[in-house]
Amino acid sequence: MRHIVVMSSDDRRTLLNVAAVATGPIIEIGSFFGGSAMMMSEFKRPIICVDKWEVACLDEVLKTHYWQKEFRNIKITDDNFYAIFRELEKAIPFIKSVRGDSVAPFTIERVKSLLGDELAGMIFIDGLHTFEQVSAEISAYLLLLKTNGFMVFHDYHPDFKGVVEAVNDAVNDGRLMVVKPGYTTVCRKL
Repeated sequence: MRHIVVMSSDDRRTLLNVAAVATGPIIEIGSFFGGSAMMMSEFKRPIICVDKWEVACLDEVLKTHYWQKEFRNIKITDDNFYAIFRELEKAIPFIKSVRGDSVAPFTIERVKSLLGDELAGMIFIDGLHTFEQVSAEISAYLLLLKTNGFMVFHDYHPDFKGVVEAVNDAVNDGRLMVVKPGYTTVCRKL
């Protein structure tokens, strides 16, 4: 199974450019099939991937033309969805998965234990796109990010109003500063 990156070449370039300059571990929220984690793995540092890996989270993706064209013969279940990601985790030893709701206390504690004494240099958020979820992820994971570390948001676009509003709130209240706007928006922790 190939690992899928569902983002434009510009977004890929943005993500890799930030990963190249960020120092320390990377946390990815919303890992899908591991494509972006695989890309960032070229920098050979810990990547902690947080996702539910549940088919219910894929409803909209599974309906897209891209998915129907490229992956129409793949039957996805909760078990094989996570198993596909686990193949990547086994192949690249510094990728670690945490399966669960990104803002559940147990999940956050597991991420903290994988970080050890370090704080993340970069957090890439591309999970559930509701205002409530993205806001909760910002609040919870800012505590695990170095000062001046990068928090990167995929799908910062009017089609994803929850992402836009949550990021704007964090910028307006002084927790984040936008350093590169775009569909993949790059912020720094203040």
